[in-house]
Amino acid sequence: MKKLYIIFVCCVCFAFVTGVHLSKDYSIARLFVEDAVYIHSNGVISNTNAEGGYLTQAGTSIVILLVSDFVTTTTQSAREQLLYEPFGLSHDEIDIITREARLEAKSYYADLRKAFDDKYQLLMPDEIETASPYIEIFSKENIDGIDDLDDRLILALSDDMVEYVSITDVYVVVPFGPIECVFAYHSCGGGGSNYTPQPEDFVPGHDFATVLDTINIGDVHGMFDASNIKIGIWEAIESQSGSGRIPAHLEFSGRTRIRRYTNSTILPSLHATQVGIVAAGNSGIARNSIIYSTDFNPNAGLIDLPALQWFVDNQVSVVNASFGTNWSNNTSVINSRINAYDLFVRDNFLVLVVASGNHRDGTYVLGAPALANNVITVGATTISGDEITWYSVYERPQALPRFKPNLVAVGNMNIPNSGYNEGTSFAAPLVTGAIALAMQHSPVLRLFPEKIMSILSATSNNVIFYPGFETNHLNDMYGSGLLDIAKFIENVMANHTVLHTHSGNTNPILSHEVPVSASTQSPIYLSVALNWLTDVVEGNPVINNYDLKVYLNDLLLTNGTGSSTYGNSELVRLIIESSGTLRFEVRIIGGYSGLRPDLLAMTWHIDS
Repeated sequence: MKKLYIIFVCCVCFAFVTGVHLSKDYSIARLFVEDAVYIHSNGVISNTNAEGGYLTQAGTSIVILLVSDFVTTTTQSAREQLLYEPFGLSHDEIDIITREARLEAKSYYADLRKAFDDKYQLLMPDEIETASPYIEIFSKENIDGIDDLDDRLILALSDDMVEYVSITDVYVVVPFGPIECVFAYHSCGGGGSNYTPQPEDFVPGHDFATVLDTINIGDVHGMFDASNIKIGIWEAIESQSGSGRIPAHLEFSGRTRIRRYTNSTILPSLHATQVGIVAAGNSGIARNSIIYSTDFNPNAGLIDLPALQWFVDNQVSVVNASFGTNWSNNTSVINSRINAYDLFVRDNFLVLVVASGNHRDGTYVLGAPALANNVITVGATTISGDEITWYSVYERPQALPRFKPNLVAVGNMNIPNSGYNEGTSFAAPLVTGAIALAMQHSPVLRLFPEKIMSILSATSNNVIFYPGFETNHLNDMYGSGLLDIAKFIENVMANHTVLHTHSGNTNPILSHEVPVSASTQSPIYLSVALNWLTDVVEGNPVINNYDLKVYLNDLLLTNGTGSSTYGNSELVRLIIESSGTLRFEVRIIGGYSGLRPDLLAMTWHIDS
């Protein structure tokens, strides 16, 4: 099966029904990497000009889910041990624990993938050594029906090892000019090289120091610089540079950088360089972190789990993905992809931060990996932090109403020693860098993505322009609110989080008490967040319904935040004006489902 290097895609989706019978769905889903612009052709693909390019069919993506029954023992045992030792362990000790734990998943899935590949020889070596039951095959051929499949692939898709298959036609936009100029508002001179920016490359009022003030960095950089933390920059391939490569740059001077690229001759990427500067540059957030970066494997198709496996194998602590796929309201293509990300994060306990995506004509909705439950999805605000940007995507597909984004950060900024840019691409690495700072203080966070999600939710601030646009106390446009790094680090240091592993129906499943002192003259402002890692069973997401309740002196202050069957987040914010004992309870509604326990984290934060 031939494989094809792809850059930007637009899809017509298929559905695999039974055996090898294929039925075609002609509704158009839009799919793009980074911030490129695509034409929506109302169900008809043609070579009509798009902004900066034209559409042409590139081939077909085939996503295969193998039958599996992986249930971790080593990783869960390690995590339960660490519940009682949240501090005091060194990075080296955490490295040993996480490496052993993750090897269990990799060993199981590698054996499964090798058994499948021994029959059909469809995978590259790094695709075999990947901790996931999801396999993607990218064919240069256009597949319209059973007659277009070769005999080997027909046998593979019919094998009893296969749970289901998703087949998607892929279209590529061939640009006429530099792709940086399509989505960025700055001079394209110099690309991603160590280029000296000119005054016209910057926009007044958007200095990075102002960004840091808006997200309340406070004196955090006086305490933490992310020393010894490995931070991953996972980048899409640009058509202009042919890469997602981060080059040598003034902002990475004196720093350790480890790079994995599929083509050593490719040019550097401006987008990747700027994302790297924001997250981990010498003037960015995680200023002394160890930087790992890779682009997509050209043979990997639209998911590229082997790239994430490379980060995991190198013990990278947190990975930033400032790219994704934005869609119209067609979910049949996206489900297998977001499920693949959810399962990979769950099985490998990887902290993955994802940009929510950018509007171009007002019709995009969240896609992959932004809609995955177990990733941290970030939208964008203006420089002041009190208004969502016009481009920040928050709309969900009608058939997939998940609670995303998780939170927002500033997206419009002058990037140090580079120039002005805007996009959720640059909001996400602010969050990624903040997580790296937290991991310096508490290395154990590397095994608890749900704890990081919960602390971020409890410590973020309301975006004041949209106080009532909410579902279940989470705002539909900005999630839990604006990133506040100082509050985030304060909460990490205080360890105001309770972790719980749940698989039963006895209520309450979790209860915790906190004494408080407050009055009408001196109220306190309480935020309580609940997040959990969801599972995927037989290709379907398993999202149990949890209800978060808050009591003061046994008086119920809230009836909870409603149904959580569409997401894995709950949030309660209250003003407390009486002293006493707060009790936080988590209850399950409708009974527990799933093959593995849910991994929950409940965080509280109090401001006076």
